[in-house]
Amino acid sequence: MWQTVFSMTSLFELHDINVKTKKGRRFVIDIAERTKGTFDSSLTVTDNITSGSVSVCSGVLASGPSATDCFEAALQHVARYLEAVDADDQIASIHNPCNCPFVPRADQERIANSLGIAAPISVN
Repeated sequence: MWQTVFSMTSLFELHDINVKTKKGRRFVIDIAERTKGTFDSSLTVTDNITSGSVSVCSGVLASGPSATDCFEAALQHVARYLEAVDADDQIASIHNPCNCPFVPRADQERIANSLGIAAPISVN
């Protein structure tokens, strides 16, 4: 199976995951492999619904040898954000535009289900 990895620079590879909510908020989870076997994740929040409109790029949310742990930390952060700003909003979709080089779809589904997220997960 082919894997597509979005490369920001020649320094590291990146797994880009787009998360959308039912009310239109958008999040981008980036999981980067900075060195072989070491991953970290960041989250960009674009919220044009909350009063004052928010667009924030977080620093590193999680770091370590497991890309799945980074994905889980980022998804938990999205869930906490939604709980804080609008408990009636929920994740509607999770999309992997560059395939799933670090966290396979099945692992994403397992993690989302364990967090009570029933959104469909699509790849490319």
